[in-house]
This record gives sequence, structure tokens and C-alpha cells, in this order.
Amino acid sequence: MCKNQRKALQKLNKEENVKAVYRDILNAIDQEVIEEKEDIFAVKRRFFTGKKNETIEAFSQSWCVSSHELHASAIQYMMGMESIPNMKSIIESKDYDAFKTMHPEVKPFTYPQRMKREWKKVLDEQIVPLDDELR
Repeated sequence: MCKNQRKALQKLNKEENVKAVYRDILNAIDQEVIEEKEDIFAVKRRFFTGKKNETIEAFSQSWCVSSHELHASAIQYMMGMESIPNMKSIIESKDYDAFKTMHPEVKPFTYPQRMKREWKKVLDEQIVPLDDELR
């Protein structure tokens, strides 16, 4: 990535994960992974959707819940909502035993509460900013 591109990214008033996706796009252009005649909107959609899917999958793996239910929640969620859409189904999809093997200190009651707080944080700080770039 050239010096001008780095400066432009620094000036963006965006979340760091959004800047990282733009960096990935610029690097892919520099490395000629993206064809010159490829539609820039299709490229942007592919990279931002890919990052959103990675983020959801990582949360699913680390908290042992259904990625399908997380996707359903992310689609319906809007910044500032008091309740998280599809939270009941996400909690019902949990595999507490699998989570407990990775985190033996966690208690059955605190696990869903912590997971809910973390999912809200991921939605607000990562998913919503990525979705905003696709609007």
C-alpha cells in the first residue's frame, strides 16, 4: 500500500475494522488479486460481507452458539435497540458443555449473560459499521 493510501485511510472517520477492510481491498488491488475491470461496488460488497461473515463465525466458535442464529440477529439489529433480535434462539442454540471445557470457570447462569453483552458489543462495534459501508 502506498503512502497516499495510508494517509487517506488515517483520515477516514471510521471504525478500525472498517479501515482494515479498505486496507485489504487496496492490498488486493496492489497485488492484482482484483481484476481492473471488476465492478468496485461488487468488490466492496464481497470484502465487507466476507468480514461480517468472519466476525459472526468467530463469535459463534468462541461462544459455542449457532452462526445461523447470529446471522438472523445481525440482519434484524439496528444500533441503539434495547433488546437484541433473536437472542432467545441464540441462547437456546448454546452448547454450554463445549464452552465450559474451554472456560471451566464460567457458571451456567453467567454464560448467557456474558455472551449477550459480548454479542451486543460485537453488533455495535463491528457488525453495524460493516453494514453501514454497504448502504
